[in-house]
Amino acid sequence: MNRARGRFFLPGWGLLLGLLLPAALMLGAKTASAQQPARTQIPVSLPDTSGIASDTSTIPVEVGNLSGEGIFSFEFSIRYNADTLSVVGIETAGTIASGLNAVVNTDEAGEVTVSAAAVEELSGKGILVKVIMRQKGAGTSPLVWEKFQFNEGSPRANLSEGRVTVEPL
Repeated sequence: MNRARGRFFLPGWGLLLGLLLPAALMLGAKTASAQQPARTQIPVSLPDTSGIASDTSTIPVEVGNLSGEGIFSFEFSIRYNADTLSVVGIETAGTIASGLNAVVNTDEAGEVTVSAAAVEELSGKGILVKVIMRQKGAGTSPLVWEKFQFNEGSPRANLSEGRVTVEPL
């Protein structure tokens, strides 16, 4: 009787190990990949600028080197003081996003959202796009990142905000 119990016992353990071993290996693989260093964050900034009421100005969205990072899309939202500024649109000519079809949403006062996707990987550093703003009235408006992401969030962006100072006529 002992012998029969032993035979039954060993195959049971084999079945249990057969189920647990792959799971343990997968957990180990996840742990190993979690210990790998994260990719470098790419700097993305809005400058401090100034202008005169009733004029338009171009605010560059500046980025660090995108080359080799596998970036095919970006999306961002910027908040600003709607009493001081309004967004006219964006410009891609002469920028990293040159030739891309970008979607611009200015439906909400005080916020602009831009989305763009490319067929080829984006590369280089400098101006990603230019946001065209009209200075409505004297004052200072912060330019605050509400959201920014490359691709679906990878690589990560290291954001710096700016402001626009508008002088009276």
